Amino acid sequence: MGIVVKLLLPLLIECTILYVVEVSREGARAPLQFMPWDNLQKWPQGPAKLSPSGMRQHYLIGAELRNRYVNNTKLLSPWFYTPEIKVYSTDNDRTLTSATSQLLGLYPPGTGPSLRNKFQLNNSVPPIEVENQQTIINKLGYSALPNNTQVISIHTDLLSREALLLPAYDCDRYEYLVQVRNSSQDVNQLILDNQNLFTTIQKSFSCSYQYAVYIFPKLLDSLNCNIFHGYSVPSEFSGSYYTNATNFYAEYIYNVYYSPDALAKYAGSGFLINLMNEFKLAKTQSMETRFSFYSGQDRTILNILASLQLPADFEPPFASQLIFQLIQENENLFVTLDYNDQPVVIPTCGNYKCPFYNFIRYLAIRTLHNTTVACYLNQEQSTWGIITKPGDEEFDFTGKSDLGHIRWFGWFAIAYLAAVLLGIIGVFIVYRIKQKKPKKKNQPYAAIDIDGEI
Repeated sequence: MGIVVKLLLPLLIECTILYVVEVSREGARAPLQFMPWDNLQKWPQGPAKLSPSGMRQHYLIGAELRNRYVNNTKLLSPWFYTPEIKVYSTDNDRTLTSATSQLLGLYPPGTGPSLRNKFQLNNSVPPIEVENQQTIINKLGYSALPNNTQVISIHTDLLSREALLLPAYDCDRYEYLVQVRNSSQDVNQLILDNQNLFTTIQKSFSCSYQYAVYIFPKLLDSLNCNIFHGYSVPSEFSGSYYTNATNFYAEYIYNVYYSPDALAKYAGSGFLINLMNEFKLAKTQSMETRFSFYSGQDRTILNILASLQLPADFEPPFASQLIFQLIQENENLFVTLDYNDQPVVIPTCGNYKCPFYNFIRYLAIRTLHNTTVACYLNQEQSTWGIITKPGDEEFDFTGKSDLGHIRWFGWFAIAYLAAVLLGIIGVFIVYRIKQKKPKKKNQPYAAIDIDGEI
């Protein structure tokens, strides 16, 4: 009898998906910047554009999502219903085209709208002359677009593009701290330890060491794109060089953007706060939206993983994907996370299905309490380059404690007391002492292009 109960128990658990949030990296593409071995014959769409392979990747993802969320779980309607789906993208061609390709898989040709009656058939024409207009209309029939293709809006407003998907370009203090980390002693030591990667470029390109360091990320990006598409690359940049370069740059990105942990919180706070709010609304079933899709870049994926204290010291492959699901089992709510179809255990949750309130509490710990205050950059800090080695205090931020921004009031007090002669002398002495500190030697040109993708 006990065995029968155990077998039947799972059948008694009613499991419903309430909400899904997908975050994806763009599909395979052309290099961000052409190297000597790149050309328009290889990449006819031009630099940084999504390739046919990338379009295919995202179309297939969309087809699988249709199978899961339309055919199987019935989360989404078989015909596109505007309130159910919200789509956001960074404002560049490769992520927009990736999103478009995926949506074509989710709602393929044949699912789009048709005109409703003969009056619409005769009246749905533009106020301009169209050559062979009647022939085109006859081919369309009642289909609004050829083959009943479905068109879905993709939003690229400032909020979704910057704060959620690319915070380094929206949060001044985070951008400042990244610059501080990029010129820190340990990061420069990492570059020194891998200088053979740059001397190889120097010899091959007949360029300066400084330029070799600067161009390295774009060169590695070109290698990634060419190797994925089956194109040959120069022998000096293949094999062990490519493996070592990939490992080094992943470690470099992690150390610059996500270490110490304060940076990881900055990186993902915008998205995680938004995710928390979406799930809270979905829990009450007070909104019609059931699926949010964010089309971003490799850094978008890493930002979220790092902020959740999950491994982020690697390069997400083209078309990589994170899927958060809010599910209900009887009266209980859970959150699940998958990375490229692999279940991920969120810290503090214990297993794959994370109790909803555990998840919300963890996100509250892992996000900034006030992003406006935390992202504020005072005038002194805005002069990048004067700090060559960051102290721990540089990485204090609101959310770490209730005194996260007390330093700003301290600066205000100093400015006020500067009217006193003794204060002026004290500030001048401190300034002179800082100016006389010896500069670090053997520090290479710390100008690896940290604005690009991996």
